[in-house]
Amino acid sequence: LDKIIIEGHTDSDGGYLYNLNLSQKRAFAVMHFLLTLDFAKEYNIKPLMIASGRAYLDAIKVDGIEDKDASRRIEIKFRLKNEDAMQEIEKVLDAE
Repeated sequence: LDKIIIEGHTDSDGGYLYNLNLSQKRAFAVMHFLLTLDFAKEYNIKPLMIASGRAYLDAIKVDGIEDKDASRRIEIKFRLKNEDAMQEIEKVLDAE
């Protein structure tokens, strides 16, 4: 595992900078909570974690209309190291 990326998202209400700040605070709050959990301490995941505010850049749309409730969210993404990613890709390709 290379990185754990915690992305904060907002709806489009308000200006971009306001939402960028709000989404960054949202991501930091989740990161802080996760770091209080026992597994975070046990496996020392703090150096792997990144909090990233995305504002409303990736708003959720249904039939072309923003779903404001769904847009206000956190996404947690796991990035593999290059060699781990290549091994996973090779497994998928070998299975076909």
